[in-house]
Amino acid sequence: MFGIVLWSNRNSEKAVIWCEDQGDLAMLDVAEAMAPDAPVPSPGDLLRLELHADEKVRRVSNACLVVAEHYPAIANVLGRAADGRPEGAERPRDEQSQTGRGNVVALPGAFSRRRCDRERRIARLHG
Repeated sequence: MFGIVLWSNRNSEKAVIWCEDQGDLAMLDVAEAMAPDAPVPSPGDLLRLELHADEKVRRVSNACLVVAEHYPAIANVLGRAADGRPEGAERPRDEQSQTGRGNVVALPGAFSRRRCDRERRIARLHG
């Protein structure tokens, strides 16, 4: 599976990943999921990874960097989409530190999970 890094912290060596299956966000612990010499990925980096469920959290394993800075503005684009702001509009400074929103952002034209699963099954049958 592939995923895009939305947030990362070099000190804690942790990151939050948005995966191609459009499921819940996944947590990456660099020390546990990447090669010992791998740097902490940055927002916008594209990773190849495996997922597993750990209680109520999806965790990343066997991750490796595919493309650095594949989509560096992804977190800002998603934030604007969630707030209904036009592209290029900045989030007001007093809103930038708020957390705990827990919303899933519906992107225009995005496939539903059911449709993606159906497309993958069809591709496997014909591929």
